[in-house]
Amino acid sequence: MPSPEEHLALVRTARTLYPVLCGIAREQYSRVVRDAHAAGLSYGQLAHALGISRQRVYQIAKGQDA
Repeated sequence: MPSPEEHLALVRTARTLYPVLCGIAREQYSRVVRDAHAAGLSYGQLAHALGISRQRVYQIAKGQDA
């Protein structure tokens, strides 16, 4: 079982990695949405599958995913 100091080190590492990993996940999500749209799925189909609005899918597909 990790010591309290080791737990703190793990927490600090996780805090450092969190924004990086979120950025990678966001890029992957955006790429998948763009690829699906390029493959012929409509914004409406994607919105329904993702549980978000068509406008949001459009924003993601056009690179306005911030």
